[in-house]
Amino acid sequence: MEITLDIGYPANLLYSDVSISVPDHGIISFVGDNGCGKSTLLSGMSRLLIPKEGNVFLEGKSIHDYKPKELAKKLAILPQGPIAPEGITVKELCYFGRNPYKSNVELYEEKIGKAVPEDISDKPCVIYGNKAEEPIRELFQADHPEYKVDYHEFRILQSKKYPFMQASLDGELTDQDGRKGILEIKTSSINQSMQYAKWKDQIPDNYYAQILHYLLVTGWDFVVLRARLRCDWWDDVARERDYRIDRCNVEADLEYLLEAEMRFWKCVENRKMPGCILPEI
Repeated sequence: MEITLDIGYPANLLYSDVSISVPDHGIISFVGDNGCGKSTLLSGMSRLLIPKEGNVFLEGKSIHDYKPKELAKKLAILPQGPIAPEGITVKELCYFGRNPYKSNVELYEEKIGKAVPEDISDKPCVIYGNKAEEPIRELFQADHPEYKVDYHEFRILQSKKYPFMQASLDGELTDQDGRKGILEIKTSSINQSMQYAKWKDQIPDNYYAQILHYLLVTGWDFVVLRARLRCDWWDDVARERDYRIDRCNVEADLEYLLEAEMRFWKCVENRKMPGCILPEI
């Protein structure tokens, strides 16, 4: 990482012409009195604060040129403000997240730090999804003026009751009655009839579990999933579909998922491998 910055706030420039080079796999420390600007400098290095001048380069690319999800796979910051869940280490906190595309044993090994998650940021479908997210969100807002759509790039929501449960949302919705909801965006290419069946008048099971998880984390009232589907059978024309799930209609599924997640996390806390459940093919 290469850093050259003028950083501070509108009325207070804290650092001018700071130049730092962090070697690969290196460790550096910033030491100073309270209030001297250590956190401000870290905020500039991690894109939480826009510098007045200069830039930060990660792997030869400006961090401001990365898409949010792409950058999240390469850079993380653990601020001093939020309170970490009790009974876990810093390393475990950094491994928070969910992935429906692997077995629960593989996920367990990642949570305890025994395995490293596969880097899929260079896969074409992931690159396309990251690039498409913002215009799809804007199109959704144009199609549905009845919702207020908000997006917070680096916000990670955490369940107050179950601190091990977290969520990163593609959008936050407010309907005309003031109820809070979740916007989830998916892009998918349908190449087989089996894939088409999973999207026909329903949400695929793995995405359904994901949005239920988000409802558990937030406690909000509903989810709208905006799917952009491409299929050779449709002359390769993309089609948008919206699926709405209201919390009041899925309470039994939410209770089931909550019990399953609590059992899994208990295995993580106790370092006890769960019985293997293979992902659906």
